[in-house]
Amino acid sequence: MEFNSEIDITKSFTSIKELGKGLTCTVYLMREISTNKFYAVKRFSSKYLSDKRASKNFDNEINNLKI
Repeated sequence: MEFNSEIDITKSFTSIKELGKGLTCTVYLMREISTNKFYAVKRFSSKYLSDKRASKNFDNEINNLKI
């Protein structure tokens, strides 16, 4: 799995529906326009960007997903 932070998600994906919401993040079902594939996308709330603990927890989650 490759993580690419350069993708403009607003141009590459269509949001289908919200799957879940936690304190710092919301998960959406999204469809990639070019491939028609579906993905679960977790969006970190901008409200918590300055919260170092929340940011570290999110980073740890992302690192645990990397294969």
